[in-house]
Amino acid sequence: IPFLGEQPVLVELRNNVNDLLNQYDESMAQLKQLSADTSHELRTPLSVIKGKIEIALMTPREPQYYQQKFEEIRMHVDNMQQIVEAILELSRFSKFAGPEWMEPIDLLMAADEACENMAPLIKKSRHQILKQKLSFAPVFGSLDLLTRVVSNLLDNASKYTPEGGTIGVETWSDIKKQKAYLRVWDTGQGMDEYAIQKCRDLFWRADTARTGGGYGLGLSLVQRIAELHRAQMDIQSTIGKGSSFTLAFKLDSNALSDYDTY
Repeated sequence: IPFLGEQPVLVELRNNVNDLLNQYDESMAQLKQLSADTSHELRTPLSVIKGKIEIALMTPREPQYYQQKFEEIRMHVDNMQQIVEAILELSRFSKFAGPEWMEPIDLLMAADEACENMAPLIKKSRHQILKQKLSFAPVFGSLDLLTRVVSNLLDNASKYTPEGGTIGVETWSDIKKQKAYLRVWDTGQGMDEYAIQKCRDLFWRADTARTGGGYGLGLSLVQRIAELHRAQMDIQSTIGKGSSFTLAFKLDSNALSDYDTY
């Protein structure tokens, strides 16, 4: 909206409307990018499924052949379903408009629950060591969402850590800085500077990960949930030595003082 006059009411009106229009433009740009990225990611499994069906229909074959192809098609359908569900989850998270969904919780509880859920996969299936160093870290937020954050970070760390490697989870408070911290680290393959900058982008995956599971959605969800909690995520990584993801939240100092009374 162009200049309306120097009256304070008109200046405030113009600024507020222009802010809303800028937010609308930004949302539309994000929506277009999301649509383009989603279409690109779904195109590949759809093409594979179509190709398998066309080849299977070319000539009569043994039942075992069809059974194998159906299993492969089901795998690709499952992958597509994961993409759709993750996109819907990202969309749902973006609709949290205010603080009414927040409540006093502790990052310690979120980390402990996520570790309990992920331990069988990390320790038994992937044969990695899981270390926990959990201290009180009270914040305002959603326990379910923050548990999802820790689970995603643990799963991401486990994917890029070899057998016998170590994954760690830490929570702590800093009263002077009025911050509560959550950290997940690993001794995996690490990332270069380009990967550190890009890893939070929707659908981005490192070249070494493109033949494995996942669609570059885990860290996007972590980033979105961190933004909802007004938290900052710092990523430190060294090629061949591992990565560290640290989230800094505003400390619920009242809750922390309650802990001191027990």
